[in-house]
Amino acid sequence: MSKGSLFLFQFFYPLILVSSYLRYFRNLKKHKEIPKSYKKDVYKEQLKININPRNLLNHHIFIVFEKVKEVKNVDFRLDSIIKTFEKLM
Repeated sequence: MSKGSLFLFQFFYPLILVSSYLRYFRNLKKHKEIPKSYKKDVYKEQLKININPRNLLNHHIFIVFEKVKEVKNVDFRLDSIIKTFEKLM
């Protein structure tokens, strides 16, 4: 952790915090066809990563995402967005 990071942190952290929360709530309103519980879980975890001071002040950061659910149990295919080849022709 550097002295410059600590100095800038006090000025930029409030902006990062407000911006992250605004994005969290905005993203929850998008894609109404996806259940809100799924979106809340995913975006809440992302929010925690974004506003964690340790993540923001660390020089070397590695975030590892773990698969929690099997692909066969999660279906995020949105027919309104994805068009099959037959529909394009």
